[in-house]
Amino acid sequence: MKTFLLTLLLGVFAVGANAQEIYKIVYRNAEQIVNDPNSGVTKARIAQFKVSQLTYLYQKAFETMPEVTDRFLDTQAYYLTEFMALYQAELVKSSKETPEERAKKVMIFLDATVSNPLFNDTDEETIYAYIKEGTELTPFSLDTDWQKALAAVKAQLK
Repeated sequence: MKTFLLTLLLGVFAVGANAQEIYKIVYRNAEQIVNDPNSGVTKARIAQFKVSQLTYLYQKAFETMPEVTDRFLDTQAYYLTEFMALYQAELVKSSKETPEERAKKVMIFLDATVSNPLFNDTDEETIYAYIKEGTELTPFSLDTDWQKALAAVKAQLK
């Protein structure tokens, strides 16, 4: 999947494809999973987070930035996908670890999203909606610079 997305991202920028191509693909794929009654619960919950996050990203970008570039939205969508793929892989790898070790790993991801805001949004009710519930599979802040968050997680996991 990583290779596919990277190839797609590079191809989109190389040929000057339509605006927000990566963003649209990631959003549509997540939306399809959410709306598919045959999707598993885990897959649907992760996809719902992506839909919520990408919707927040789009709305907040156009609300706060003088000029939102297609590249900005595509880059954030790409790194969101990479972040989520790494998170899922780490959860699978940690399934044999103690609950404490597993919780530590989740906290690395959670902290990376909280510590790397994109918009510095003060609406905590919105940005921490997936954290406050306490039962979410994806306990992450919506106000996240996904490129920086991914780099932070990778540095911590080394």
